Amino acid sequence: MRNTRDGVLQAILMLLLTGIVVTACQSGGVTSVPRKATPHLEPTLASFPDGADKVSAWLPLRNGDMWVYRATFYSTGITTTLLMTDTIVDVVEKPGYTIAEVHRDEKIEKVRGVPQSGNSTSDTSIRRVGPARYWWIVSGEKVYLQKGRLDLSNLSEALIELEFPLEIGRKWYLTEERGKFSSASADDWMLRKVVRQGDVAVPAGEFTGCFLMQDAWGDSDHSSWFCPGIGFVKRTVKARGPAEGNVQELVRYRVNR
Repeated sequence: MRNTRDGVLQAILMLLLTGIVVTACQSGGVTSVPRKATPHLEPTLASFPDGADKVSAWLPLRNGDMWVYRATFYSTGITTTLLMTDTIVDVVEKPGYTIAEVHRDEKIEKVRGVPQSGNSTSDTSIRRVGPARYWWIVSGEKVYLQKGRLDLSNLSEALIELEFPLEIGRKWYLTEERGKFSSASADDWMLRKVVRQGDVAVPAGEFTGCFLMQDAWGDSDHSSWFCPGIGFVKRTVKARGPAEGNVQELVRYRVNR
């Protein structure tokens, strides 16, 4: 059981290290949203249609959709700030699936401090490079995230980012493999919970009716703000021990209606 658990954790940590998050758009063709903008009304479960259209109403997945996300990674002795640009370049329909291919571009804005000798986390933050592409895969009311090569036969190991409809109290394990563990290990490890609905302010604007999700695994706590019709607007990761973690905030975006 420990080997299985460690293996799943290692796979998920690799996903996070790629900085996968709803992110980015290239600054040249994107108009920043004013700081006080409230681009959508506060949603209710009745606001969205049933079936497959429900997911598209919650999470935009159209060709040309783009997000810009500023990410600050900090650890002992160093802070690195990146600008991450994610662009949906292709959306295809297959029986039972909607698949969006996302290309990412990362640019280091600034690095402060000096890595401590032997501190591999700090060294990694300087060299940080995101994947060339990743995939959003919608199946039913689940949204999976898979990096690298698309493999629909291996979704049991992909990250389950979202399960719709979002509502306070909803929860799910981050991978199907984790969900298969025996009831003796069915604790909060890798369990994502929707804990609050409310407003959130980021550089891209102020958004209403968003959902705060929290999960914990390894030695760190994770939180994510998701806004229906927009995507993820803020994520934080904080280690429980050393002063290490990251904060990622939406800077600007373009969503095709």
